[in-house]
Amino acid sequence: MPHTTIAATDVSLKEYLAKADAPILLDLWAPWCAPCRALAPTLEKLAEEAGDELIVLKVDVDEYPAVRERYAVRGIPTMILLKGETELARLSGTQPLSKLKQWLSEHGAPIETKAARPTQTAQRWGAFYGDAQLRDFLVTRMKQHADQGDVSTSRAPVWMAGKGTFAATLVHSESLDVFERVSGLPASLAPALDFVGACNEQEVSALLDDLRIDTDLNHAALQLLQNWMSDPAHRWTDVLGEPQLDELRVQWLALCQQAMTQQAPAAQKWEQLREAAAALENPKHDPHRQLQGMLANLLTRVSPLPASSDGLAWSAVFQAAGWCSLHLLMDSMDWTAVERATPALRSNWFQTHERELGGFSKEQLQAHREQWNAENAEFLIKEQAFHAQYGENAKAPNLRRIAALAQALAKAPLYLPA
Repeated sequence: MPHTTIAATDVSLKEYLAKADAPILLDLWAPWCAPCRALAPTLEKLAEEAGDELIVLKVDVDEYPAVRERYAVRGIPTMILLKGETELARLSGTQPLSKLKQWLSEHGAPIETKAARPTQTAQRWGAFYGDAQLRDFLVTRMKQHADQGDVSTSRAPVWMAGKGTFAATLVHSESLDVFERVSGLPASLAPALDFVGACNEQEVSALLDDLRIDTDLNHAALQLLQNWMSDPAHRWTDVLGEPQLDELRVQWLALCQQAMTQQAPAAQKWEQLREAAAALENPKHDPHRQLQGMLANLLTRVSPLPASSDGLAWSAVFQAAGWCSLHLLMDSMDWTAVERATPALRSNWFQTHERELGGFSKEQLQAHREQWNAENAEFLIKEQAFHAQYGENAKAPNLRRIAALAQALAKAPLYLPA
């Protein structure tokens, strides 16, 4: 089987269930669902590592609603583990790769080996393939989209009805492979462009005006990540509150600096950092360690550094950075650690009561909502204000990221073939 996810129809799903020897992980999703799109790179990585041990199928429930009805799915994304026609387990919501693999193992579908694709290397051509006309066409069209308000922000790439996230809008596709093939820019740059949150024409111009053809942009995404992870405005040491994890962040920055100056760190140093970071992840999803667990997971993903052509790896990295940034923004707005944990605690509270009742009726769900809201009225006011003012409050950190990436793009050296 191909080591990738497979888009299935209602007909082909039946064929896979009837004929496949390996377990099937069925992902029920829809294009408009942001958590579904956020989960997509994780499922791609899972399929890559699983190889022949697991078949990962994706069914668009808008296009094939009968599949959703067949499995009585209320919310998406929902993943259903199947062996033939037998359902073994199901899991809802966006999940990290580590939890997905643990969940699969607990339900009889362990991923024992890693059947990875061939090692990817740095992109072997300059920006825009050295074609000035291609650059001018893409940049001009991108500015028109920005002027018309077509560019939006999201933690996953989006391209729908002529609108989308930065990288998707640039090439009119949310596919990382299409981004690289159409633009001649490294796949790692796509999630980096989306991460900085540039939407209007001024912000788009800041990124693209000084971007030259034939430049080597293989390190641009890494430079942005370095800048973000060392930004003093984030109060890293204080907000993490875990000296060991903060020291790993500093160690990673030092190793990256060595790598950027052509002094490649020993593989053993990367491995030691990766193992130490993995030990600090948050496998039990403690609501009070969300930021710490996400940063630890991010450090494992970039130790050692992924190739600039590995778009899926960089997409997962910047999605993790996006979730960390949400917590950092809350901290900058004087949210306490307890308040930052409260949304996850709320979710756990509802799930616990739903399990105890064997499922919520509409009336029971409404009663529990009213109870939780009454008991947490002060937090609810603060949360609503945070989301209402999110765009304005996110402006400052976004502008810092835009400036950092713009500088990396403008100062990129010319590409020199090896």
